[in-house]
Amino acid sequence: MLKWLGLLVVGVRGAGRRGFLNLLAGLGLGAAVAEVYERLYNIPSLEERFRAEVNYWVDKYSSAYARLNSANAELNNLAAQHDAALKKIEDLKLEVRRLDGLEAESSTAISLYKQQVEEAIKGLKNTIEKYRSILGEERVAFESASLKVLEELKFTKEDLRSTNEKLQKLLSYFPMIRNLSWRPTRVVNDKIYDVNVSLEVISPLNRLEKLEVRLIPIKYEYFITRYRMRREDYPLVFPPEERVIKLEPKGLERETFSATFTNLKGGKEYIINAVAKDVAGNTKAVEIKTPYMREFENFGEVLYQKGILVFSVYIPFDMMGIPRKDDDPLLGRYDTMDEIVAWKHVDWATGAGINVFIMDSQNHWWPDIERRVFTVYNNIIKTEQIRVAWLVGPSRRHFIYEEYGKEIPVWAIDLSILHNHDTFISFVRELLTPEYVLNRKYLMMKNRPVLYIWDEGAFFNQKSTYQAVRNLINEMFGTGLYIIADWIPRIPTLPTVNKYRVEGLKVVDAYTGWIGFHHVGLDTEEYVNNYTYYYEKHLREWRGFTKSWGKDFIVTITPGFDNSYSWGDPQIPLPRGRDKFEERLIIALKYLDESKPMIKIDTWNDWGEWSYIEPTADEKFRYLEILRNYLSKTYL
Repeated sequence: MLKWLGLLVVGVRGAGRRGFLNLLAGLGLGAAVAEVYERLYNIPSLEERFRAEVNYWVDKYSSAYARLNSANAELNNLAAQHDAALKKIEDLKLEVRRLDGLEAESSTAISLYKQQVEEAIKGLKNTIEKYRSILGEERVAFESASLKVLEELKFTKEDLRSTNEKLQKLLSYFPMIRNLSWRPTRVVNDKIYDVNVSLEVISPLNRLEKLEVRLIPIKYEYFITRYRMRREDYPLVFPPEERVIKLEPKGLERETFSATFTNLKGGKEYIINAVAKDVAGNTKAVEIKTPYMREFENFGEVLYQKGILVFSVYIPFDMMGIPRKDDDPLLGRYDTMDEIVAWKHVDWATGAGINVFIMDSQNHWWPDIERRVFTVYNNIIKTEQIRVAWLVGPSRRHFIYEEYGKEIPVWAIDLSILHNHDTFISFVRELLTPEYVLNRKYLMMKNRPVLYIWDEGAFFNQKSTYQAVRNLINEMFGTGLYIIADWIPRIPTLPTVNKYRVEGLKVVDAYTGWIGFHHVGLDTEEYVNNYTYYYEKHLREWRGFTKSWGKDFIVTITPGFDNSYSWGDPQIPLPRGRDKFEERLIIALKYLDESKPMIKIDTWNDWGEWSYIEPTADEKFRYLEILRNYLSKTYL
């Protein structure tokens, strides 16, 4: 009801409204309110047919209401006469009976007029509802407010209220805050530095005394309670910040205000809160919520516009299920299905120069994990500040692993087997749907959507399957498909003409390796202790081989690797550390293709295999700082 009465004073428009104000004055609201209204507003004309029906019901209400008051007055008069007549002697009994009859008639009339009042209100309500869908909510806002007033002012003999009470109820809506909104005024590389807040305050009868606008960071306490983030790390993740601007009212009945907050830290969502107080002590508050605002500028987009692609593989884990080795995420043991986690990852990654997340579909766990995978994908792509591409790979749960011919090892997947062929296409069909591929942030290369095939070396006889996938995508989108094959063998295997000129690989578009070519499970320390030497040799040899085939080359780099503590595989871990990552990055940047620089970081957040570069509780932002520093020096 408060909303409608507020609209009655400040939102009135239309030729019929002057008449309605006169009606309200007749009901006891007094000339003061009408005078304030006349002073504040001009009254334009609205739709003739709509107003005609509204005025009909208002007039009918007025007539019935006037009769109701008249009948009430008559009833009171008759009641007084009736009391006097009862005291008269027996010879006045006939007159008493006559008066009783008149009282009954008056009571009947009151019931009739009350019924007519209800009928008028109902008719007005029906008319408003009939035209609401045609004219829109704004055009019928005054009549809707009027209807609420009529329903509140249905007087009975026991329900009459004073003009002062009604006026007080009407004025309780002030000061009124309307149209609170915000807009960015300074944005650099997707980071919002300054915002302007605007609002309107209406206070017709009491002078506005104070107005404050606050910018209040959202509190994410659940990162501490649910994800076990260390409380001392909270300010590093969500920079503390609260701003208040005090505005000076000019004493006008209706004022528009503007406030600008500058040099925002970002890294969170905000509440924008406005509080107005008048000299009578009446206070009103209104608030709105902003979306997440970045903490770091989008350096990844700057590189993308220069033609430089920086990939990182993204894993849709719930961190609570990953065994701890020696560190934890700075965010705590988070769930990637959390939208704020997605925003944080995008903010941090792109701030360091990463501009593509290769989304691990985890298809080896399908269908159990499908909902999680697609939810995480949607959270990432909804930020609209990083590009994504799907990853699909082998799975013992879905493919047939057997020996089919001497040239196929037992660990390989023969795609010439119909079941394997159909399974691969089925995965691609589920991932590369129009919903995902047609999103403007899905990665396109050479105007074709990208598909990353993880551990591609496990697939044999793949030419017809890959060609079938290409044909499928071409039928769906008319664009074909850009296939990145994680095929380059691990250290120490180098190219040879006979062994690696596999006909099926000519169907793909780009070659890369996995986890910096580290040979997981290799039972010698030679290649781990001398990893830097073998890593550069591998980059040099396989880059040359890839170019000789006319394919694109994507450099792979990793901060380290060890999955023995989580999956139980015996191996010699590849050590990780700030200095080691810096050393590997310096080497990696030397082997990027000059015409199409592409580097892939394995991985962003694979905590199960020790290869993450996202900020950690102990290492903080060290890896991202190194990455941004060297990418800036190389390409800016």
